[in-house]
Amino acid sequence: MSKKSIIGLILILSGVAWIINLTGLIYVDWSTAFKTLWPLVLIAVGISILADRYKLVTLVVWFLTFAAILGFGIYQGNDNKVEYRSEKKDNKYVKADKTPAENEIVLDAETKEGKLIVELGTVKFNIEDGNSDLLAKLDTNIPGIEQQLTRGEQTVLKYTAQEYEKDKVARNFNLQVSKTVPWEIDTTLSVVDGILNLGEVPVKELNLKLGVGDLDLIVGNKQQHAVINIRAGATNLDIYIPKDSGLMVKSGKLLTNLEFKNINMTNQDNVYISDNYEKADQKIEMHIQSAVSAIEIFAE
Repeated sequence: MSKKSIIGLILILSGVAWIINLTGLIYVDWSTAFKTLWPLVLIAVGISILADRYKLVTLVVWFLTFAAILGFGIYQGNDNKVEYRSEKKDNKYVKADKTPAENEIVLDAETKEGKLIVELGTVKFNIEDGNSDLLAKLDTNIPGIEQQLTRGEQTVLKYTAQEYEKDKVARNFNLQVSKTVPWEIDTTLSVVDGILNLGEVPVKELNLKLGVGDLDLIVGNKQQHAVINIRAGATNLDIYIPKDSGLMVKSGKLLTNLEFKNINMTNQDNVYISDNYEKADQKIEMHIQSAVSAIEIFAE
């Protein structure tokens, strides 16, 4: 294999590594992996030179090298992730036992704010505002869905479900949340189709980790300052914000198409700021990391 071919292959594998990191579907500690296994790259280069006439051998060697580094990075990443999560405080992660998900959860007087964590695989997804007397009301056909609930000034509610190959019906997840308390919302969805309607729900922080699919996000004006973090793989994402709100978007994107509708934005080194940002009563701050998504933001 020629020198140019080797360089081209390295660039392709580097691009794949970057996309994996951006999607966030799996956590890979690339730094530790390369620091530990960098001699494999030298070995692969040496074999490529010696086996110049045997292209298949060279391809297999580079594939195995990349797979070894990726696997080690996932292993290290998961170890670090578990350690990091164990250090979190203030109910960032739920310590309650898992129980079958309840249809209705009452909003108690102690709750001053809520944190919602949704970790599902493939799902048809809908979240919106609901009854003021309820913290949450769930309607789902997902078999075996479980919840963890920790009461306190910040009440934390987490939904999880295993995904099985034998599941042939569409997995629907419809959730209504209280609009009387401010929320932090974290979602991890591998394949998604649905609507996240937060028009009447005060949201302090929204963290979306998406694989592939289509999602509409509706942001209201119930929170003076909202922070939205998005990590997407290959997702069509339409975001609707109030017309008079100020918008700042910090974008790290690979092959993503990012468009703004009815908003005058100024771009400075991949930081987009609306003309009215400083004077706006409501400010929305978005951080977007995406690989090959189509993201449109509408002001209406």
